[in-house]
Amino acid sequence: MSSYIYHTIPQMEADAVQQCVASSIHKARKIADNLRFRLKVFESDWEIEQSMIRNCGTSEVFTCAQSLSDEVFSALRFACNELNALSNAPPAVELRTDPEAEKKRYYRTVVLPQDQVESHLTDDAIFVRTPMLWSRNNRMVRGGKGRTIGPEKCTVYRDSVYYSIILDPDFQGYDFSKFKKKIIHYLYIYRDLPENKMYLIDNDNHETKHVTDAIVRLLPAGDTPLNCNFYLSAQVTDLIPEGTYVTVTAMDHGMLSDTDIINFWRNMTSQEEPF
Repeated sequence: MSSYIYHTIPQMEADAVQQCVASSIHKARKIADNLRFRLKVFESDWEIEQSMIRNCGTSEVFTCAQSLSDEVFSALRFACNELNALSNAPPAVELRTDPEAEKKRYYRTVVLPQDQVESHLTDDAIFVRTPMLWSRNNRMVRGGKGRTIGPEKCTVYRDSVYYSIILDPDFQGYDFSKFKKKIIHYLYIYRDLPENKMYLIDNDNHETKHVTDAIVRLLPAGDTPLNCNFYLSAQVTDLIPEGTYVTVTAMDHGMLSDTDIINFWRNMTSQEEPF
């Protein structure tokens, strides 16, 4: 217990926090137990399927590998979405003395470091980094009680992107008006490519909607068609961490090149821990 930080808060807040944390631990354990059970079943089925594939002596295999793979990743994504929803806000935030200040503190100290989301406001551009965004082409994710969750419901990183921008030291005095007419450039960085190119995600198939919404929420004219152009690209490099790099520039100034974006983030990451 000595590693924890102690400070004084009102009794009402302490009661609300402890109840919320206890409830969240209980819900998270159920999500984890459900995932663990499903993975155990999949592991058994996968071992059988692997044996059948290995022992098949023909050039074509009659297999359920693709369907079984879809079920595995569906289970992973459902658990991820459930845990993300559970941890999107600090416990009992609505009962805190200053809810918005508490939410900013929570994102700064808990969420952003874990999500590995980072933003920078510069004179000419807004730079945002997230982990690699998932594919939109995944099947519907099966939830509990017959529910399904489509790719458009995946809001992971949405709030993290928003808070990473408003927590930038220059946010209060930043001139967002220059981005009324804007270009949003999604650059996908890979450290290396999979041997099978079928596992590469097409540049226009990443789940970008909620990340875009989080960014343009702060910009005039949003992402309306006459005020927002999109550009998508990808590079293989070990100069910066693998992930999604979003750059917003004004239409009048045009886009930054992939090299310029990589160099910007290379300079930023050189100031951090080695990756």
